[in-house]
Amino acid sequence: MNRKRHEVEGGVIPSDDDVGPLELEAIAAVHELAHEVQDISVSEMLPRTSDLIFVNVKTQEGSPYTLELTMKGWRIASSHTDCMNGDYTKISLHTKYYRNARELLKFISPDHATRFNECVAQKLSKLAEVAVQ
Repeated sequence: MNRKRHEVEGGVIPSDDDVGPLELEAIAAVHELAHEVQDISVSEMLPRTSDLIFVNVKTQEGSPYTLELTMKGWRIASSHTDCMNGDYTKISLHTKYYRNARELLKFISPDHATRFNECVAQKLSKLAEVAVQ
């Protein structure tokens, strides 16, 4: 949504702070997916610009990835943490773009859906307990 708004606004989004649409999207993805993966964070080592940001993720299966977010969308940059260089023997893995981080996570983490369902069930149980009291 931030990327689409950025495009519609002609590349200019009025803001009080210097956080661009990609950084907002990356931060939102980190918060949204934190309970569904072992670890996720915006990379502090790789470059971060208004056109490019990297997110490190460790899936439920324990596989590390560096994800790249640009205006084109999300893609797998590497099968390692804090790495921009993909495996040239798996070119198709690193050239496909996804609309959002959740869509990409579904591809790289088969256990993601199970963990997501567990989180939803836990939250519903807590709501049911509150409703009974």
